[in-house]
Amino acid sequence: MYRALLLMLVLFLSSFDNFSSTNGMVMRTAQQELPRFMALIPADHANLYGFSTDDNLQTCTVGKPFQMLALNADFYNGNYVAGKTYIVPGKVWRVPVISNGAYRTLLTVAGDNGNYNAVDIGGAGLATELQQKSAGASKDDNYYLLRVYPLSADFFVDAKTSSLADASFIPLSSAYMAIPSLQNKSYSMDEILAVIKSTLNQTKN
Repeated sequence: MYRALLLMLVLFLSSFDNFSSTNGMVMRTAQQELPRFMALIPADHANLYGFSTDDNLQTCTVGKPFQMLALNADFYNGNYVAGKTYIVPGKVWRVPVISNGAYRTLLTVAGDNGNYNAVDIGGAGLATELQQKSAGASKDDNYYLLRVYPLSADFFVDAKTSSLADASFIPLSSAYMAIPSLQNKSYSMDEILAVIKSTLNQTKN
């Protein structure tokens, strides 16, 4: 059922590396390429990208990136086993575009091994949610965005170390829509994976 999805993810996935150094390179790439993408936004359509009339599109900056995460083939095809590693990092980051202190939209940066490029811009609603959800997290934490593609569900992941075992998984609005049983709280990795797997099993029936 998920073969096409998993084949697509092969190109998406990478391995965890030095988070701080990679974040720095991604941010530099985003800041360097931001003017090119901002120039593509028609002035009379800036609101569609989350900008207000008070924003100067020429003075926007970028914030801390959110590295994309996905679930591997074992999670989708096998039985769920608590404590097993199912989450894998991607070669894609969503970088907040900031104006007047607010996340207005997201610049997408993709790449690996020090070679990064900005490839897209958009996601005003998601940008606002990520700023709200990450407001209580430490600036020293590692920020991720877990996307469950079959459910079109996103979770903000706040990790204080390079390990996700002790990270907090916080549902975003797309997750609440896809999984109505979710509560308004943060989940541990094992807790949220069990809920996701249960939901996926229900959608098969």
